[in-house]
Amino acid sequence: MTNSTKALPLGSIVYLKEGTVKMLIIGRSNLISKQENETPILFDYSAVMYPLGFIGVEKLFFFNNEDIDKEECEVFSDSENEQFVKNMITYQESKETSFTRGNVDEFLEEVKKEERRIEK
Repeated sequence: MTNSTKALPLGSIVYLKEGTVKMLIIGRSNLISKQENETPILFDYSAVMYPLGFIGVEKLFFFNNEDIDKEECEVFSDSENEQFVKNMITYQESKETSFTRGNVDEFLEEVKKEERRIEK
């Protein structure tokens, strides 16, 4: 996790910076590859809009700790979650892992470029 060892539990609800919609966290430490041989991009979280929930992959959002403006609701966490977070951070900080830290603005720009290419 960037700049912090805190990882919000699954089910937590947050507002993103400049966001007006609550986001429900459904995944953590997400590795995304657009193409098979491409270096994966790591995002701290995946989320869906609250209260809609999952309505399709096109409405699945990826972001990092630094993109969170406000924690609306942090939910249940136990020792199993704490161990998972510890292992996740160890993996992310390992020199043996191969991924690029995700940047939401860059990621969205790439998605827009791909959408414009497909429309042509």
